[in-house]
Amino acid sequence: FPLIVRDRSGTFRETRHMKRMQAITRGAARATPLLVYPLCLSFVLLATLAWGGCSRGAEEKAGAPGSAGASADTGDAGDVENLEDGSAAFPGEEPAPEDSIPGASGAGGGDIDAATPPETSGAAGANTVAAGPASAGSADDVPWMEVDEAGRKVSFDIVAGSTSTNSAWNFNGYAEGDMTITVPVGWTVTMTFSNADGDVPHSLYVLDDAPPFETELPEQPDIPRAYSINLKNGIGAGKTDTLRFPVDKPGKYTMPCGVFGHAKAGMWDWLVVSEGARRPSVTFET
Repeated sequence: FPLIVRDRSGTFRETRHMKRMQAITRGAARATPLLVYPLCLSFVLLATLAWGGCSRGAEEKAGAPGSAGASADTGDAGDVENLEDGSAAFPGEEPAPEDSIPGASGAGGGDIDAATPPETSGAAGANTVAAGPASAGSADDVPWMEVDEAGRKVSFDIVAGSTSTNSAWNFNGYAEGDMTITVPVGWTVTMTFSNADGDVPHSLYVLDDAPPFETELPEQPDIPRAYSINLKNGIGAGKTDTLRFPVDKPGKYTMPCGVFGHAKAGMWDWLVVSEGARRPSVTFET
């Protein structure tokens, strides 16, 4: 159908078909919002419902027992009991005893392992794992000494800086010769040496020397293998080394720290190799 025609005078004019099409177009323009808005709203609604269903399904699958998505440590916060040492145990589960936790120590001859030193008390002379009895006298069985009479072996845990005594420059809480370890001649000694002084490195070795000490000590111990590694520089806090050596020559030895100036400042104790002793012992002075 023609929309525009030219009359006899040469003027172009719209036909009735053009006018009808314009009316239809205006009607459609007015009706478009009424149709589009509900369609858009319906689409948004359907998308929201579909997303919610998918999320719930994923959560149910993740929380199903034995599923790969389930976390091994999920649970209510109230199901875990915090212990004094910072570990946790679930209800009905007994915490592991302290003596069942394997310690880390270096191999004989100088391997270093990061290990937690034995628990100590900050008070000098207190009865703790790392410190001896408060009163003077002999202690045949201290917590940090283990004796194997059949094998003629003895083990000691020696901790540097275990208490505040002598500004933490001590062994098992004792300094300036206040602790004497006595071992029968012919026995084998194992010393697990660790450093609990968080500020300063320390070392340990055995000398046939008596105080007063020089600022710098000899390079070598007087009993073979009776020294910790990094003798002059020491080992840092939390580090451990193991000394293992036989004591075949009787005498009164010293156990100083080999770091420059430490022995002169009082960081030393006694080691006596005795012909008359029947078993190892430890003597303290206050």
